Amino acid sequence: MKKRIIPILLLFENKLIITINFTQKIYIGDPINAVRIFNSLKADELIILDIGSRINKPSDDKIIFAMFDEAFMPISFGGGIGQARNPIEILKSGAERLIINSQFFLNDLDILSLSKILGSQSLVGSIDLYFDNHKNEYCLYSPHLSKGVSYKEIINKINKLNIGELMINFVDKDGTFSGLNINFFNEIKKYTNIPIIACGGASSLDDMILSIKFGNCNAAAAGALFVLKKNDINSVMINYPSQAELTNAFK
Repeated sequence: MKKRIIPILLLFENKLIITINFTQKIYIGDPINAVRIFNSLKADELIILDIGSRINKPSDDKIIFAMFDEAFMPISFGGGIGQARNPIEILKSGAERLIINSQFFLNDLDILSLSKILGSQSLVGSIDLYFDNHKNEYCLYSPHLSKGVSYKEIINKINKLNIGELMINFVDKDGTFSGLNINFFNEIKKYTNIPIIACGGASSLDDMILSIKFGNCNAAAAGALFVLKKNDINSVMINYPSQAELTNAFK
């Protein structure tokens, strides 16, 4: 599979936002216009996450489907899959892949059966982690779980579900530009053969490339890095490296 650099667009109550540590929300602009700009910048792929779905505040499907219609690149979509949204309908509406997060805990969706129907390439797992000082390891961050559940437990479950890729994000790095957790991505490969999408705290294109080259990841994704100018939360500017920059970076 091609190594990729992937922008992430976060939706909350129909608005395009970025988050810091999963709590602070900063309004960025019009989500459909953002897709148009990524089209013009020839982004390889786009991840769209409706984070309001976690608290039963899903964005309007009309806006999400309009984003799909506008996109020239493959779209991976997550948010309310199996609850507020039917997975087949999302794919028919224009998404290429489904991102599964909460359903690893809620079990409203038969992920293994869905994988057999759609193929593993259509499903991306997503887990969010925080560092538990008492257990001295990374644990799962989820409104559906008590604290202290080791990432190894859910990785063991995901390994049995025929997921095509696994995106891993970190609460403490979210929106901080503090650098991707390259050492951890190397560590997690001890527990899974699923290709990894690195996420959480990307500080630059070079940082993302390092996570792929030395973190043993298949792709790297970022939200704030690609919607802000020079990592300044007060200055919005949709950006993405040129194809020449990407080709040179992966040499």
